[in-house]
Amino acid sequence: MIKFAHTSDWHLGKRQDNDPERFDDNFKAINHIILQALEQKVDFFLICGDIFDRPNPHPRTLYLAHHYLQLLQKAKIPVYIVRGNHDVSQRFISENTLEFFEKLGLFWILENEMNEFELEGMKIRLYGVGFVYDYMGNLYESIDSLIENSPIDKDYYNILLLHASVSGLVTSEGLASDARPARSDDDKMSGSALLLANYGFNYVALGHHHRTAWTRMKNSLIAYSGAPEHWNIRNWDGPGIPTTFKYWLLVEIEAGADYPTITEISFPVRPKIYYLQDYREMSPNETVQKIKTDFESLNEDLPEAVLRGRIYLSFNRLEEQNPFVDWKTWIPDLLQRSSFIDFVDHEVASELDDTTELTDFDIMDEYVEKNYPKQAEIWLSLIKQGLETLSDLDIQKYDVKDDKVDDMKVSMLKKLEEIKSDA
Repeated sequence: MIKFAHTSDWHLGKRQDNDPERFDDNFKAINHIILQALEQKVDFFLICGDIFDRPNPHPRTLYLAHHYLQLLQKAKIPVYIVRGNHDVSQRFISENTLEFFEKLGLFWILENEMNEFELEGMKIRLYGVGFVYDYMGNLYESIDSLIENSPIDKDYYNILLLHASVSGLVTSEGLASDARPARSDDDKMSGSALLLANYGFNYVALGHHHRTAWTRMKNSLIAYSGAPEHWNIRNWDGPGIPTTFKYWLLVEIEAGADYPTITEISFPVRPKIYYLQDYREMSPNETVQKIKTDFESLNEDLPEAVLRGRIYLSFNRLEEQNPFVDWKTWIPDLLQRSSFIDFVDHEVASELDDTTELTDFDIMDEYVEKNYPKQAEIWLSLIKQGLETLSDLDIQKYDVKDDKVDDMKVSMLKKLEEIKSDA
């Protein structure tokens, strides 16, 4: 029997919310995975894209990544990877950090190519397709080109490594994976499990979406391993339920078996709590007391937890009952460690169909359309530009100084004031 580890989306170097502890959390998760893989005596190890969170990782990220990958190298466990969209810049596919690590012998990059070997009398072929940018064509064209150069041979056990969005997979809890069906025929990076199954690979190892999920179709097993850490609230458990574990996939293949056997191997991670509460019908005193009670309890029970969530308030109602308090400033201050709780103002959000699924921009969009209809297009364009700029900046203490961010905010605010004065 052959055993291998399927992992993806390590995002090494990610410093969520600029928190150094979250930087360390990721490497702790990788340590768990590698030690468990060594204990399972896997024959090879797959990383299906996004090893790093950015194309030019900080030296400390490189040092730690080298340290952990060396554990596999010293154990003589070969590592195969494909390129993810975070690993390299769209403009500079070659001469990247991944190639540097490959030269050190830490892994082999499958960049639209095939690698074959034999283990315990079983012949295995690994095919790899990295993330497909728009200018590269589309996902299926890349797979077709790879197979044309290296046709699938049924005498081999054929495994495809892919970093892409593929719909049609289900989690062990029966939930749909994060991936959504392609929005149109022009959706370059999206695929479906059914179309992938038609190629005839025995196993398709996916990366890009962070929730563990899989499906069996036409003698193919197609699976997302999931990310080693929770970076997206959508991957957490329901409101009030601590999310304390993540998984990687142990895959066992045996000659003659219809499908490989996959096992979710769990390991502990920092707890995450999604907090959801509606205070719209409460008086100011009741609101304050409820917030204090809830968060004192959370701090006591899970002091190390990452806390996110959404609170529904009617600031107008609070101000009417007590106009001497700056509620929009005071309530966030009350929540000390919960600076990443979204506050949804009832007067803006109540007219929307499904507030719990909306992003901050959706709510802002509704607000702008309602209050500044003539300038809505300019407002939204400016806000989008600002959000994109902020997301492009890596606000780490090593990389971007606060004054650059402050200068950008000042210029945005000035422009917003100009638009507001014209309204």
